[in-house]
Amino acid sequence: SYSVTGVQTCALPIFLLEAFENPRGIIIATTNLKDCLDEAYSRRFDLTLELTSPGEAERQRMWDVLLPKKIPGRDALDLSQLAKHNLKGGQIVKIVRNVGLYLACGTAKHKKLTTELVTEFCLQEINQSFETGSSSRKSIGFLNKSEVK
Repeated sequence: SYSVTGVQTCALPIFLLEAFENPRGIIIATTNLKDCLDEAYSRRFDLTLELTSPGEAERQRMWDVLLPKKIPGRDALDLSQLAKHNLKGGQIVKIVRNVGLYLACGTAKHKKLTTELVTEFCLQEINQSFETGSSSRKSIGFLNKSEVK
């Protein structure tokens, strides 16, 4: 017996491989699961680029560019200290947005930007990240017999 999900799962790789074989233009494909791709896909790419996580210097530049200069306390921030947190660009954008909302709400105990405040938001982001978050996070899926009590 066939399930709709099973048929869709099998059809998707075939559809993608056909699209790569007979493109009607430029195909740009992105993934953060490169190691999970079948080798059949890799032979169909003319060019591949690997974008690595930003280093400390790049993170410091991101903090400098993304934090608006007009926020009170911005000039006193220690951007080199913030750059020590191993964050990706999207995480830094999220932190900047969340700190801005926190300060703008008017009820915040902090009235200006400080390195300590931004660091709190950095640590919060790191702790809730799927990659680096708490090991106490419950995994989703099937349990081993040894885990059932």
